Amino acid sequence: MERVRRVAAGGAVRMSTPGRRRPAGPRRRAWHLDRQEFRRLLLDERRRLAGEIAVLAVRAARAGDAPAPGGGDDDALADAAAETIERDRDSAVETSLRTIMEEIDQALRRLRTGTYGTCVRCGYPINPHRLRAIPYATLCVACKAAQERGGGLDRHVPFREWRVLKTTWGADDDEDGQK
Repeated sequence: MERVRRVAAGGAVRMSTPGRRRPAGPRRRAWHLDRQEFRRLLLDERRRLAGEIAVLAVRAARAGDAPAPGGGDDDALADAAAETIERDRDSAVETSLRTIMEEIDQALRRLRTGTYGTCVRCGYPINPHRLRAIPYATLCVACKAAQERGGGLDRHVPFREWRVLKTTWGADDDEDGQK
């Protein structure tokens, strides 16, 4: 069969076969989840993250015990700047790891309440292969892709995409502010 190139709204290009339709109804099947397997995955990941946070804490404590650069020569200032950058990076990594640990705790709560493995956006089951890769996932692949494309509820608009919008207030007013 011949494939046709179609341009959807927004400029997205899709290849499709003419005359072929997708089946109606839900396209996702219900998955059987082994609760003990996913509980073990979540707890293992939580232990691994706790270990990484402990390593970062030890590294931060060692950096705090290091003598302050003295004298003011260029090498000492460069070393101090490098240590500051490394401390900032470690702090950002630790914050990210703590956020993931909170997501794991939420996933364990969902596992206890019976809502684990269900997409929080559409309500369809999340593919077990996705849950094995990211055990704390809350969105199915389709909803995560939509979120990343910008259809998410908490859409972040990068600075380069900001648009200057015309305001409509005051458009009906005369020059002196009267309608």
